Amino acid sequence: MLIKFHVTNYHSIKDECIFSMEAYTRDRKNLNAICTPDKNTPLLLSAAIFGPNASGKTTIISSLNFLKNLVKTSGNFSINSDIEDQSFAFTDEKSPTEISIEFLNDGRYIYSISIFDGKIHKEYLCCDNKLIFDRDANNIQFGSVAKKEINKLEFVWSLTNPNSLFLSKCSQSNINIIKKAYEWISEKIIYVDNENRLNVELLLKTLETRKSEIIDMLTVADLGISDITLQETDIQARLNRATSEVTYQKLKSDLGLQKYSMGHDLILDDEKKTYYLDMKLESKGTVAMIGLAPEWIYALETGSLLVVDEFESSLHPLLVDHLLNLISDPVTNPRGAQIIFTTHDALIPKRNDLRRDQIWFTARNPNVGKTVLYSLLDYDVRSDLEFTNNYLNGRFGAIPMIKNRRRLNDQNKTS
Repeated sequence: MLIKFHVTNYHSIKDECIFSMEAYTRDRKNLNAICTPDKNTPLLLSAAIFGPNASGKTTIISSLNFLKNLVKTSGNFSINSDIEDQSFAFTDEKSPTEISIEFLNDGRYIYSISIFDGKIHKEYLCCDNKLIFDRDANNIQFGSVAKKEINKLEFVWSLTNPNSLFLSKCSQSNINIIKKAYEWISEKIIYVDNENRLNVELLLKTLETRKSEIIDMLTVADLGISDITLQETDIQARLNRATSEVTYQKLKSDLGLQKYSMGHDLILDDEKKTYYLDMKLESKGTVAMIGLAPEWIYALETGSLLVVDEFESSLHPLLVDHLLNLISDPVTNPRGAQIIFTTHDALIPKRNDLRRDQIWFTARNPNVGKTVLYSLLDYDVRSDLEFTNNYLNGRFGAIPMIKNRRRLNDQNKTS
C-alpha cells in the first residue's frame, strides 16, 4: 500500500510537494476509510485532490505514472538516449527532478530517484530502514543484501547505463527484496488517464478470464449491457501490415474501439432478444465505465493503487460513489486497494463522508507559475465541517478566480 510520495521540479511543480496516505489517527470520523496493514501504519483507502484548472492536480498524480514507466522501461534504454526533461519550465536555474515513494509490500520500502541533464543523478532503495542500495551518478553502495547476491548485483551494475535505473536492470535478478520493490511500482500503480479511459489490452485480458465480473459491474451500473463480444475480424493481419511503429499503434488504437460489441437485452412482443451495438456507438459514460471496470477488478484483486485523473468525467455521481464504495468496503476490498483521484465535484466529500485527511488541494502561484499542494488538515476546522459550500466560497483557496470581463476591460482602458 502507498504511504506517501514526494515530488520536486516536475512539470508545474518547482518546490517539493508531499502527498500522504497516512491517516490522522486523532480523527475518529469514518473509520471505514482506514486500513491498518500493520499495527504501526494506519493508511487511507482513498484521497481526493481538488483545485482549479491548470493548478497542477494532474501533475501531482502523473508523477507516479512517470516513475512507474521509467522503472518499467529504462532498463532497455539505449546508452545514447537521454531521459526526456520533466523539470519546471519557468526558471533559468537547472536542478534535478526528484521523486521519492514510500510503500508497503511485505516490508516498508522507500525508493527515490533524481534525474539531471537526461541521466540518473541519484537512486536509493531501503527496506525496513535498512539500506539496499545507494547510487550516486556512476557509483553505487550496497547495504543489507546477502553476500552471495553481491556478485550478481555488481554484474548488473556493470550493465547499467547512466540513463537507466538500477532497479529496472535488477528486475530479472531474482533478488527477492529488490524484486518486490520493482513489482509494486511497475505493477501496482494503475494510472487512469482522463483522455483515454479505455485500456484495450487490459480489457481484452480481463474479458478472457473475468468476463462475468465485468458484466456484473456494468449490470449494477444500470447501463443495459448484458454481454461483450469481439467482432469477427482479422485484427492481427491488419496489424501485421503496419509499416511503422506509429502506424501500428494507431491501428491498434482504432481497432480497439471497433472490435467490441455490446449486448443489450430487449423484450419485444413478450420475447427476449439480445441486440449488439458497436462500442463506438455507445455513450462516453458507457465507454468510460467499461474502461474502468477492468482497472477496478485488477486493483481489488491485487491490492493495487488506482490513480485516476478527473474521476467523475462522463460518469453519473452515483456511479462515482459506487466505485468509491467498492474501495471502502472491506468485503469487496480485502487486499487494501487504494485510490487517489482528481476531481471538480465538490459534493463527493459530502456523499462519501470523506475525512479531513482524505481531502487535498492544489493551487497555482500566479507570480512564478508553480503548483502548491496542501491538505484540509492544514486548516483548523472541525471534522464535521460542511465542506462543499466552504470550499466553493473560497475558504480553502484552490478555486478559479473568475474575472469580471467588463471590469477587466475598464481597467485596461484606464491603464
